[in-house]
Amino acid sequence: MQALDLTDQNSRREYDAYEKLVKEQKQIANQLKSVANQMAGYRDLPMGRHDEKAMTHPRVREAFEKFVQHKQELKVLLEQTVERDDKLLEMIRVHNR
Repeated sequence: MQALDLTDQNSRREYDAYEKLVKEQKQIANQLKSVANQMAGYRDLPMGRHDEKAMTHPRVREAFEKFVQHKQELKVLLEQTVERDDKLLEMIRVHNR
């Protein structure tokens, strides 16, 4: 954001968009941190009895399959962007020497 020339109208719109996104991402991050802390607090909670039939219901399997698929998609996305990010980082390092 600091690299944008705010005297340029398009740069100003880009800056405003980033500023809004950063604000929203910070709010989301704070909410996630709160939920993560709650989850960590339940780590030692003794496990109760479960109905095996309910746990193996097709809806449960489908939900878990979607969860695993989303994790795989995230992995692919991260693998795709890491090379691009490494190149950008190297370019930044070269200009700072």
